[in-house]
Amino acid sequence: MLMYSRFKINCRNLSPTLKDSYYDMKYSFYSLLLEAIKSRDSNLSEMIHSGKRKRAFLFSNLFPTSNFRYCHFYLTTPYKDVADVFTKALSKNVLLNLGNHLLKSDDSKVQLLITRSEVQMITLNPEKGLSFLSPIVLRDKNGKAINSFDEDTFIKALKGNINRVAKAVLPDLNDDLNFDISLNLTKPMKKKLYSIKGHPIRAWSANSPNDKIIFKGDSRAASVALYYGIGDRTHLGFGMLGLAKEVPSE
Repeated sequence: MLMYSRFKINCRNLSPTLKDSYYDMKYSFYSLLLEAIKSRDSNLSEMIHSGKRKRAFLFSNLFPTSNFRYCHFYLTTPYKDVADVFTKALSKNVLLNLGNHLLKSDDSKVQLLITRSEVQMITLNPEKGLSFLSPIVLRDKNGKAINSFDEDTFIKALKGNINRVAKAVLPDLNDDLNFDISLNLTKPMKKKLYSIKGHPIRAWSANSPNDKIIFKGDSRAASVALYYGIGDRTHLGFGMLGLAKEVPSE
């Protein structure tokens, strides 16, 4: 049984710049979460930053309300020590200061005040599907980026990635998991360019909150995808999945 801790962080927006920048704050979120860990356990922070602790946490897109006064995001970790840090560091009334890399001014900040932090229990039903809570950075088995959307190629790359992660995190798993996936999409996924510390990263995004991945076969495949994320750069806010109802309609 995989350990899994999941948080929903509700915030009040204190910054007028959020509307113009919330898509490009992934590195700021990563830095903030890593700093929260470092302030309580520097050794754990170093293990995560160096890659010795694989896929230590995932975080979703920031989901603002229509008027941008409030927002929320999801945060997960399969590790108890990381979950314990987040429980203490991301509590009510904590102020989140996020560097705004989109604006020209280097000292521009986005400030979010946590109004509620919920530890959530969710029921995983793989055949009902998982939705996309953040974009996906996807490569094939040779490390080549998937640059055009072909559903068969996309599914093959997803299955390969999930199997590679499963072998890294599931004890005594030597063979590939026996499972299939299908994509239930309103239209083909779209590619978006993100800037991480000035470096471009191309990732695939869903077009609708109803878009999802359907799993059949070994249920461990869906668990690995949910708990550890899919694709690459997951520590930077890519590759997080959730339940379909969790993606707000625009």
